[in-house]
Amino acid sequence: MSTDTARKPTCVRIDHTARGSSVQGQALTPIVHSGTAPGTRLSSYIVAMPPGHLSLAHVHRHSDVLVQILRGWAATLWGEEMEPIPHGAGDQVVIPAGIPHAALNLSRNAIVVALEVRTDPHANRDVELLPDLDPVAAAQVQTLQAEHLDRVKQAVAQGRMSW
Repeated sequence: MSTDTARKPTCVRIDHTARGSSVQGQALTPIVHSGTAPGTRLSSYIVAMPPGHLSLAHVHRHSDVLVQILRGWAATLWGEEMEPIPHGAGDQVVIPAGIPHAALNLSRNAIVVALEVRTDPHANRDVELLPDLDPVAAAQVQTLQAEHLDRVKQAVAQGRMSW
């Protein structure tokens, strides 16, 4: 068995000073990409979504995306109708390549922190904005946030969640 010496395991430390804004309107801290781990076919990011934030609708035409929520509650709005998939800490959402989507922080007062991994090694290069879908996503924000608040209040009242 021969090993390709150009490709090897790499440890990459999160550089919080590298935080920037993505074309889809997300605060991203890039971690792994072709510049930090040469030879990789992946990229990863820490995403920090302020309360109530809605990203711009977009698509990764050639890249699959995996989102792991670390803190908070979000919804992935997907497809032409921007159908919501709510998810919280401990959940993973897989978004196949070519699926239009946007991300929404369901809370009006708490940040969402997530780890995002993509099959695009070039740090956010495979993103195409879909401005025609932004109004479709925006039209759902108030309803989705109100439904989330109702679920939280119910969980607190039933003792399943502490405030």
